[in-house]
Amino acid sequence: MAVSKKHTEFRLPKITYIEFKAIEMDRVLTNLFMRLQNNGFTSRLMRRYRRVELTVEDFVQQAINNPAQFSGFAAHPEIVASWVETHLVDVVNRGKPTQAVVALRPLHGFTYRQRNASRTRDYGTAQHIYESLDNTHANVGPLALGMLKDFFFQGFDAVTGKADPTLFTDVETQAILTLMLMGEVQDAPDPKTRREKYPPLCNQGIELMAEDIMRLLTYRDHVPRTVMVDYLKILIAFHLFIYHLRLFKLLPALVQQKGARPPCATCLLGTHNTADCTVQAKLFVDLVGDSRGHCAVLAQSSADGYLRRIPAFIKAHYMVRKLNEFADEQLQRKKVPEPTEKSFTVPELVKFLQRDHQQELEMFFFGQRRQLGDDLKEDGEIAPEYQKILDLGLPEFDTYIELLVAIRGDYHRRYIRDSLDAMSLKS
Repeated sequence: MAVSKKHTEFRLPKITYIEFKAIEMDRVLTNLFMRLQNNGFTSRLMRRYRRVELTVEDFVQQAINNPAQFSGFAAHPEIVASWVETHLVDVVNRGKPTQAVVALRPLHGFTYRQRNASRTRDYGTAQHIYESLDNTHANVGPLALGMLKDFFFQGFDAVTGKADPTLFTDVETQAILTLMLMGEVQDAPDPKTRREKYPPLCNQGIELMAEDIMRLLTYRDHVPRTVMVDYLKILIAFHLFIYHLRLFKLLPALVQQKGARPPCATCLLGTHNTADCTVQAKLFVDLVGDSRGHCAVLAQSSADGYLRRIPAFIKAHYMVRKLNEFADEQLQRKKVPEPTEKSFTVPELVKFLQRDHQQELEMFFFGQRRQLGDDLKEDGEIAPEYQKILDLGLPEFDTYIELLVAIRGDYHRRYIRDSLDAMSLKS
């Protein structure tokens, strides 16, 4: 049984840019730097040296071959290698035969120029951060992006292309910036990058993240740079986690109400009141440390409440994804008016569930359900668990969605949990 990807595709940037996979915040920052430098676009890098795969030895040789900047390093290559490996670079499979360099530690904005791109995947997380902050209704998002860029690209003159590593008091940032300047890398915005600009589904959650970033960076001159970078990683990861817990409430509510009474109407207009928010993420956190105490039981119950929302979120996500495909088809056939923006927003998409569009919806998904049913057949038969769904006699759209959830629900639930664990820095 091989189900076509056109049926099971799950990602929809209108909901979240993130593919639900386990992420590493160092790699998220590395990819965010590219977008900060290129106004939302990724970079196309061209290295002048022959080696394609960067290794620890490359950075060691750069240091040893430049005694003016790294005085005395040539006499102790083993110590230099250990220092580079433990303090200057991010690696995968540390200590194993398959250990490999990911990138320089994200202590400066231009560390993305010295990375192995195949190992710095962040599954759309940096894109989510940048585009969400860039599209807030208030100006607080762009202000936060500007402060992030000023902080991470500090000490580099964009006009002359020169940097002054001595501006930084910590040894690691000085060394990293010096190694980057020796890298001889040509950098330009990638013309193949496609900017996907959609308003955040939960505007309040994004604005709160922007405000907290600005509050934290107020102390940038009073906190060691390496510590401030760690604080930013924790803060951004925490807000990503909270934002998606909000979506677990918001998206099923939007689908259930079919656009009639959007729960975030005032928020989307920029007139929200935090106290009135119905989708706030509220978690009880156990700080006692007694795994058998009352606080532990309450914390487990609180977390379990959100984990139990995942199946409903997956179903609502698939519904909106498929309504987006339906809306595009109707737009091509000029059956519906042009959307106010470049494409239909999620609140506009769920309105297609209303009675006015039932006939067109059923006709479209009759064909989709038939194609999916053909994919599910093995030796001319459909597995009993899928046949039971077909025998329920549900409308075509509902049958199609139930089949997709039955096929891929467990898969997405597992990866969503892994993604939440990574965002919440659970380990």
